[in-house]
Amino acid sequence: MNWFIILFCILSICLYLITKYYLVNSDYKELKNTEQIEYFEIEQNRTSKEKLMFHHSITIHYLNKNESAKLVKINSEYMQNMNQANLSARNCLSINELYEKYKTAFDTITEEEKERTDEFILNLLNNIKRFNTHYYNYVSKWLKQISFAKGKYWLESGMPHTLENTIIMDANWFTEPRKTTLLHELTHIHQRNVEFDFEDLYQELGYYYTQNYIKGLEVILPLNRNNPDGLSKNWLWKMPQLNNTTNTTNTTNTTNTTNTTNTTNTTNTNNTTNNNKNNTTNTTNTTNTTNNNKNNKNTTNNNTTNNNTTNNNTTNNNTTNKYTTNNNTTNKYTNNTDIFNSNNNYWWIGAVFKSVNPNSLFDTDLLALKLDRDKDGNFYYLKQQPTLLNNLKSFIIFFGENLNNYHPNEMTAKFAEFYLLDILSDKNRNYDNYEGYKVYKKYFENMIKKYY
Repeated sequence: MNWFIILFCILSICLYLITKYYLVNSDYKELKNTEQIEYFEIEQNRTSKEKLMFHHSITIHYLNKNESAKLVKINSEYMQNMNQANLSARNCLSINELYEKYKTAFDTITEEEKERTDEFILNLLNNIKRFNTHYYNYVSKWLKQISFAKGKYWLESGMPHTLENTIIMDANWFTEPRKTTLLHELTHIHQRNVEFDFEDLYQELGYYYTQNYIKGLEVILPLNRNNPDGLSKNWLWKMPQLNNTTNTTNTTNTTNTTNTTNTTNTTNTNNTTNNNKNNTTNTTNTTNTTNNNKNNKNTTNNNTTNNNTTNNNTTNNNTTNKYTTNNNTTNKYTNNTDIFNSNNNYWWIGAVFKSVNPNSLFDTDLLALKLDRDKDGNFYYLKQQPTLLNNLKSFIIFFGENLNNYHPNEMTAKFAEFYLLDILSDKNRNYDNYEGYKVYKKYFENMIKKYY
């Protein structure tokens, strides 16, 4: 009898504990579900602006048309660079006329457009954070330092650009925001604020800044299109000497196939037909020494050796041209098809108006001018026929062909677009084929891992 009572007590205690456990667990789950429901409801009731602040500590600043007008300063370098050709392209006769016109060039961003932009940036940051924390920190930092303005359709022919720390977008962008355009313009803000971050990169990409006057460009420079995101006209380019194991381009051309392989400081072109029965090897050894430091006052003369050979078998390796060129333009400029013709030369590159009185900012050609150098290291231009940039094959193969490859600021901002797509796992990438992008990607990733 006593054992029965003891067993009954033990079973009762166990039953109580089990019941208590399940009741407590049920209460916890119910409380947890209630909290989640409340959190979900609170989150749903937040605006995109509030979500940006709560999740990313970011508040996007939007300028109205009066605040935006204050960005236009008549004494700024950008306005003072407006010569006859640049004024004509903007349908003005004087800087004062342009100044008064540009002060009216902005519209106020509507509340609906602000909400749409906040939501777009929120989703973009959420996606970036999933893939790369350093890159997320980088984008977040610069978003905290910028503001947005909305330009009228005719401002800079509708092209997005930046002034000070403000990104001026076209009206369509606020209706359908474009993520690559945002990163492009965000890069220009970075370039303007911390030039030092890009100096070594520009050098690795083959760019060289000269502070000296270049004889022979007296006619060309006044026709160069004025760009607020790339004001300097003194950047030169030369095929860089890469410092890694994939330094220069080794191109093997086989029937119906063009393969590009990189080896150390050597360019070998082997043309092979039908299982390599007839094999002719042409080797061009080029030693390039590039000094692209903008702040370097001491220039170093480069010794170069250029041995050109002629191949009977050639394979056309054409890059799709995004621009339509009329017959007059084709006849006007040289058709430079030698892939590595620039290895021993510096080139001045720019977006050059076709006349002294252009009708629009798009009335330009992207040109490359081969420069020579005297015994003192000074550059000069002998006024040979300019080369259309898309015909400078060494440049196009290295950088790729696009509307923004005429200035180092624009080129790296374009690579910033590629990197964003790269991070978000773009499936239609072709930029991985460009050595220039590979250099940019390695440099940029090292920078954000170190500082962000």
